[in-house]
Amino acid sequence: IWVSDTELRFGKPSIWGSMYTRNEFLYIGRTTEGTLQVDKISLEGTDSRFFELSGFLNGYIGSEKHRRVKVTFRSSGNELATHFLDARIRVSHSEGEDIIINLHML
Repeated sequence: IWVSDTELRFGKPSIWGSMYTRNEFLYIGRTTEGTLQVDKISLEGTDSRFFELSGFLNGYIGSEKHRRVKVTFRSSGNELATHFLDARIRVSHSEGEDIIINLHML
């Protein structure tokens, strides 16, 4: 299994209506022969409520293929004061231990 980032760092968000919003992308793939089963991609942590996942969240990935997960940050602004949010992505898959990707604000 291959993941594009072990930490996903969010740059400065933009104002969209009354909310600060920023999208980043995570890529997950397979570099060897066979098929990877991604059972679940989920958010964890007390600050995970500021994030949303969309795109590829479970399913199969063939050899030398990848899939994209869109990770969206949304906030009214108060949470922007801290760079270290308690939020992470957990990738549960068929190849062994879960993969954890920590989320940070720049």
